[in-house]
Amino acid sequence: MPPRFLLSRRTVLALAGAAGALPVTGGSQRWAQAISKVAAQPGDSTVLNAADFALVGDGKTDDSGALQSAVDAAAAQQLPLIIPPGTYAVTKSIEFRPNSFTSAYGARLVTFIPDLGDPGTSFPTVRISDVENVSIHGLEVDGRKDSFDHSQWKHGFALNNTRNVWLYHCRANRCKGDGVILENKNIGDVCVDTLVESCSFGQNYRMGGTASGALRARFQSCVFWGTVGTKPMCGFDVEPDRADVTCQDVSFYQCDFIDNGIIGSGEGYGFNVSFFPDATGSQRGVYLENCTFARNGAAGIDLYRVPRNVELNNCFIYDNAQDGIRVMADAADILVQGGKISSNGQHGLHCAAAANAPCENIIIDSVEITSNGWRDTQPKDGIHLNNVVDSITVSSCTVSNSSGYGLFVGPTVTNLTLSDSVFTDNNLGDVFPDIDIADLDEEGIDREFRTSLW
Repeated sequence: MPPRFLLSRRTVLALAGAAGALPVTGGSQRWAQAISKVAAQPGDSTVLNAADFALVGDGKTDDSGALQSAVDAAAAQQLPLIIPPGTYAVTKSIEFRPNSFTSAYGARLVTFIPDLGDPGTSFPTVRISDVENVSIHGLEVDGRKDSFDHSQWKHGFALNNTRNVWLYHCRANRCKGDGVILENKNIGDVCVDTLVESCSFGQNYRMGGTASGALRARFQSCVFWGTVGTKPMCGFDVEPDRADVTCQDVSFYQCDFIDNGIIGSGEGYGFNVSFFPDATGSQRGVYLENCTFARNGAAGIDLYRVPRNVELNNCFIYDNAQDGIRVMADAADILVQGGKISSNGQHGLHCAAAANAPCENIIIDSVEITSNGWRDTQPKDGIHLNNVVDSITVSSCTVSNSSGYGLFVGPTVTNLTLSDSVFTDNNLGDVFPDIDIADLDEEGIDREFRTSLW
C-alpha cells in the first residue's frame, strides 16, 4: 500500500489533464487517494466546485440543470470538478464531456428520468458517449428501479464509442437496466481502453454490467451482485448486439459475481459470454483471474454462444444453483486453470451442454472440483463431457465427492487426454466408462482408444 499523501492543486490539475493515459498506464490507487481529499476552496482557480452552480441536494429538487452546467463549465475551462456530498435528484441524463476529471465522493444521483427507453434506446443516469479521456471518481447512482415499469430501460453508467474512460470507487444500484454498460449503438461504435476499478453494481434489474461493444476493457476489484428482474439477470454479460460489433479483450481481476438471479428459477448467471456465430467484428478474448462466482440462480459461469479464447485463472466457483461452469455451444480455446469448483447444484463443469454445437480445445488444469451435484434430484458429475467435444485435456485435477461420477465421458467425445489427475469418493464411481486411469500412458486417451471403450 503506497503512503497516503496530498497533492498540490497544481499537481491535481496536471493529473486531470493526463487522465486519458491513466486507464492504460496505471497509478490509479495513488491518484484516487489524493484526489478524494481535494476540496475546492473559495476563490480557488484550479478546481471547480459544483456547489457554485446552485445545487440543492435534497434528493427531491431537480438538480439536473445545475449539475450539467457544472460539468460543462469544468470541461470548457479544463478544470477538475468537485461534486460535494449530497443527494441530487436528476430528470435528465448527466452527460460527461471529453478531457474531464470529476471527484464526487459522497455524491449520489437519484434518477427521476421520465423517458421510457427500450433495449435500443436507454436513458442512463450517467451518459459518457462519443468522448475520450474521462475520469469519474466516487459517484453513486440510485436507479429507483421499483418506480418504473417493466419495459423501461435506465442504466446507471452508460458508455458508448469512448476512449480512455476511468470509473473509480463508483456505485450503481437499483437501476432499471444495467449498472454499467459498454454499448455499441451505431455500426463502428466501440469503447476502447476502459478501466472500471473498485466499483459496486448491485440489485440492478437486468445486468450488473454488460460489455456489448468493447476493446481492451478492464474491470478490477469490482462487485456485481444481487441482479433481480428480467432475464438473464447476470452479474456480468459479455454479449455484442450484432455480428459486426467488436468485443475483444475484456478482463476481470479480483471481481465478485454473487447472489444474482433467483435460486430455483433457473435464471441468474454469475457471468455470461455470448458472441455471434460468423461474427464480422472481432469477438474473442475474455480473461478472469482471482474472481469469485457464488450463490447465483443458474450457473456460476455460462459460456453460452460461440465463446472464443476464454481463460479462467485461479477462480472460485461455488454454491451456484446449476452448473459451476457450463460450456454451452460451439466453444473453442477455453482454459480453466487453478482455483476451485465446489458445492454447485448440478455438474461442476459441464461441456458441451448443447447438441450439434461442437466444442474443441478445452483445457482443465490444476483445478479442485469437489462436492458438486448434491442439490439436484438426479446425480450430477464433477466433470460432465457430452455431445460433441473434441480435443479436451484434464490434467493435475482433483475431482471428489460428486453425487454422480467424477468424470463422465460421452460416446462422441474424442481426443481426450487425462494426466496426473485424481478421482476419488464420487458417488456413482470415479470415471464413466470404467477407465483404469493408473494404466493410461502419458498421452492419456487418443481417438482410437476412445472408440474402443464403446
